[in-house]
Amino acid sequence: MPRIGILIIDDNEVSQSALRQVLDSEGWLVNVVPELNQALAELSTGEWSLVIVNVAMTGLTGPVYLTLKELALSPAVEEGMVRARVLFLVPEKIAVQALPVLEKERLPYVLQQFQAIGPKAMKR
Repeated sequence: MPRIGILIIDDNEVSQSALRQVLDSEGWLVNVVPELNQALAELSTGEWSLVIVNVAMTGLTGPVYLTLKELALSPAVEEGMVRARVLFLVPEKIAVQALPVLEKERLPYVLQQFQAIGPKAMKR
């Protein structure tokens, strides 16, 4: 059975760590792209079933955002081809600006209200 590939486009190290920790523990193939200029090249490989992207990194108008928006709005299966799904992460600090846009465009999103827990915090 092929492994599910998940691409994370995020420059926030805490967010990357939390997502990788959860997704790796499920046995999924996870790749993190911490720089926006690498995102389109990685997307073009077609290896990803899910793309999780930090909207604070892409903005709401740039080429990566527009590409992911198109991908998110396309049918999951089209002409026998399965498309990657997209989930936009919205940090609390930009929620006021981003949520109206994402809701108007009917894009899937989740508020980023989680924090990575380090070994010290887990021992308490």
